[in-house]
Amino acid sequence: MPPAPPILTSDLDQLVADCPEWLDLQILPNELRCSKTLTTGQSFSWTAVIEDTASTASTAPSSTTSSSSSSPAPSAWGSLSATNWVGSIGSALYQIRETPTSTFVRQLHPAPAPSSSPPSPSPLIALFSKYFQLSVPLAPLYASWAASSPSLFPSSLLETLPGVRVLAQPPVETLIAFLTSSNNNIPRINSLLATLRRRCGELLVTTEGGHEFRSFPTLQSLSALTDEDWRAMGFGYRAKFFVSSIALLQTPAETPLSLPNLVPTRAAEGATHEAGTVAALQELSGVGRKVADCVALFALNCPDLVPVDTHVYQIAARVDPAVVEAATPKKRKRKGGGEEQGTPAVKEEGGTPAVKEEEASAPAPVPETPPKAPSSPSKSPKSPKPVINDKTYRLVQDTFKRAFPGGYAGWAHSVLFVQELPSASGLAGSPVKPKQKKQKKPAVKAEASVEV
Repeated sequence: MPPAPPILTSDLDQLVADCPEWLDLQILPNELRCSKTLTTGQSFSWTAVIEDTASTASTAPSSTTSSSSSSPAPSAWGSLSATNWVGSIGSALYQIRETPTSTFVRQLHPAPAPSSSPPSPSPLIALFSKYFQLSVPLAPLYASWAASSPSLFPSSLLETLPGVRVLAQPPVETLIAFLTSSNNNIPRINSLLATLRRRCGELLVTTEGGHEFRSFPTLQSLSALTDEDWRAMGFGYRAKFFVSSIALLQTPAETPLSLPNLVPTRAAEGATHEAGTVAALQELSGVGRKVADCVALFALNCPDLVPVDTHVYQIAARVDPAVVEAATPKKRKRKGGGEEQGTPAVKEEGGTPAVKEEEASAPAPVPETPPKAPSSPSKSPKSPKPVINDKTYRLVQDTFKRAFPGGYAGWAHSVLFVQELPSASGLAGSPVKPKQKKQKKPAVKAEASVEV
């Protein structure tokens, strides 16, 4: 299937009559930068929009101080230079625009009802204040992280990556998205979730250019899907996880696993609240520790949780040797002599496997190129691939919580995760270096050296 054409701001302007007013969230750049938050791994609901000259510039806030008609730099992880996005929350479609001084939002569908005396505060402002968790002051957190752990969180991040926030997303959508993300890449995750929206989501609106915008499916509509339906959409072995988990989430309210009981208030429960939320999520089919931590952090108000993957492991390994030691496969003696690599047992407390079905049942990735021949004796052997077992997972989380005390280690982790992305490679202080294209030497024909 060919890639969909880009969405232009003029496409969205055509959806709204008389150009509904943009509302200013009145939030400073050091408190919110959507370019560093919306398409950097925690949400799959937003699409970058390309600003074009046909857009109603006179009614829209200026995104940049210069022309912004060029397309953001392409990247599977999104672009940190985009300034305009479109996406749905519930059954409504919204547009977000980032300017050098603030962030603006407007509702595209359904059209807001006209009113001579708009309510104050605006419901739209209230919606996005909750979605972006603007009640949490971010600048003081950045300052405290830089002070408590300058080796992990250098003060330069206050300038290069300001305004990275953790979103408060719909729990069901977040669960489905991160179950889909297991053993998957970003383009395929986006493709699968788009297919799911087309199959079960409510059609909100279609632009004149043919762009369809749909809501994320409700729990009720998802419950109608069978194992065969999920597989037909391309979700493969995950199909049984979705069917089982959705059935559990629809159980009566008095059952601990029902959706209402997976959305507790944080109050003053602290770690007890987080541990209980993660434990409840892991009762769902196919939900291992990482997926549970992602859902709890990005949708269920658990700001101190740190989902651990290889990127996050590498961050912690820079400052904590114990993390490296725990993740290094141990060698054990073979019966006939020699040594072999051993993988530490992966167990949770109480004997529950830490790696659940989404990892254990996944088909092994097919290599894109044939295996390389064994290294020659003159080459130094490569370091063994780290094993993120249960012990390593806990050590990495502990490293982050020690480095960033105060209950928001998960938020600090999100900033450092963005710093590790390929799209951040051009930022000052980023550990990811821009890839240098190798210049190919021009082929020299044999006859070129013959003098005539």
